[in-house]
Amino acid sequence: MKSKTFEQNEAIEKLRQWKVGALFMEAGTGKTRVSLELVNRISCDAVLWIGPLRTLENTRTEINKWGGFHVPVSYVSVESLSLSDRIYLKTIEFLESYSKSFIIVDESLKIKNVTAKRTERILALSKFSEYRLILNGTPFSKNISDIWAQMQFLSPKIFNMTYNQFLNTFCVITRLKRIIGNRTNVIDWISGYANIDYMYSLIRHYIYQCNLHLDIFQMFQTLHYTVTPEEFVEYEHIKNTYLDEEKMTAMNNQIFMAMTTSMQMSYCCSANKFLLLDDLFKRIPQEHTIIFCRFVISQQMCRERYPKAMVLSYQKHALGLNLQQYNHTVYFDKIWDYALYTQSLRRTFRTGQEYDCFYYDLTANLKLDGLITRNISNKRSSLDYLKNKTIEDIRSDLGDSPIFANKLTSTSIMDIKIYEGLSPEVYQYVGPFAMNRKFITQNGNPITTSNKHKWYVGFGDVGQIVCFCSIQFNDTSKLVMLGNMFILQGGKDELRTLLKRVISDVTPKHLKFRAYANNDTCQEFESLGFKFIQKRVNWHTMEYDYGL
Repeated sequence: MKSKTFEQNEAIEKLRQWKVGALFMEAGTGKTRVSLELVNRISCDAVLWIGPLRTLENTRTEINKWGGFHVPVSYVSVESLSLSDRIYLKTIEFLESYSKSFIIVDESLKIKNVTAKRTERILALSKFSEYRLILNGTPFSKNISDIWAQMQFLSPKIFNMTYNQFLNTFCVITRLKRIIGNRTNVIDWISGYANIDYMYSLIRHYIYQCNLHLDIFQMFQTLHYTVTPEEFVEYEHIKNTYLDEEKMTAMNNQIFMAMTTSMQMSYCCSANKFLLLDDLFKRIPQEHTIIFCRFVISQQMCRERYPKAMVLSYQKHALGLNLQQYNHTVYFDKIWDYALYTQSLRRTFRTGQEYDCFYYDLTANLKLDGLITRNISNKRSSLDYLKNKTIEDIRSDLGDSPIFANKLTSTSIMDIKIYEGLSPEVYQYVGPFAMNRKFITQNGNPITTSNKHKWYVGFGDVGQIVCFCSIQFNDTSKLVMLGNMFILQGGKDELRTLLKRVISDVTPKHLKFRAYANNDTCQEFESLGFKFIQKRVNWHTMEYDYGL
């Protein structure tokens, strides 16, 4: 069994003197093992381990790896205690069965909100225990008010003051009034601190805090990519739609987050972003790389495109996983949450890691990405940014005039892929165009698909989508109809290449093969074997002539 680190031994020796304690040790320093050693060195008769649901299985495995507790243990998720009366009452029953129980709260910042139901219930459970321990990487995520409930769980005698008394003693409160019509909105926030030395004197005996020290390096690199003109148009459309609405005069954090989330999603799966990552994977191994994504669509596309990499979400996987076998981390989507970001760093940079750790931040040429990056660097949240900001301030901060690469006028299609109508690839490659209102408005008709469709997607020599179309089968009339024809880059050469591929697929079956062609494209259809069966002013119905 691997010996404990100096910091782990130091933490055990300090906290074993007290019945309550706090381990504020950075992720990766071995808090779980310290907790196990503390419990097994005292005369408690049961353990209740409370933690986030997504971490409990990993915690149980880690505990068993080091030999396990010497007394009965119950693992309960903080979410279950909040949502289930049955589990809450069963947990009380478990604690009442023992006289010297030990409660451990992992990720104790989960109980920082003094009005949350989870906090109220966990504080109530503390009264049934003899020993109590909290674990977290840091005592605060936003400000020092986070620590009151954590210390209250350990013992109300530590501060011996209510939450409001705590705020009045240690925090400077600033009040902002906003007059909107005949209403006045009042916002209070903590703008400074006072009597910090006094606060530390109250808690210092009960806490052990340490940073992670490893003989390896952390190296960070920002990788830049350029969004396409179409993506920028959608980005601006979303921004202006929100900022022009009357409700934005009452700007709050929920509306701001809804706006910026929609803006991020407009370019989260940019083709140029994937090309950038493709290039990175020519230099680093996928099998040693974690990709953190914020959005479900990002996760799906990354898992498909990079099957050897570990694709994770910040919300579900930034906490509680030990992934020392990986030493490269890609931040595919940006997040505002500084605490989640720092936790994600510690999935690889932790005790047991033997290799240098590399982090790659994918950044678009848009001000929103720069704004999020600056807020994370300054350890600020979206709410911190929003204070004192007017609508015009936000419009300016998010506005852009990015420089785009010259749009191609012609390109050679390297590959045409064929997908069934309801396959994930159709939603991946064609879906973004189908959901782009501006694209649909410009081109006149909605894009639809079904299990009767088959799609042909043309990819350029650097992986970009050049063109696509679909064919739809009618079993009754034995008719195949060509539709949804879009040439995104290039012109007639690309149209002919795509049509030839479809013709080679359909004609061997000798089915009726029809298409709609306009005045600009009908000559290309004619040259490839189609004849007119109905002419109109702008659009014409054409059918493939097997006799030509």
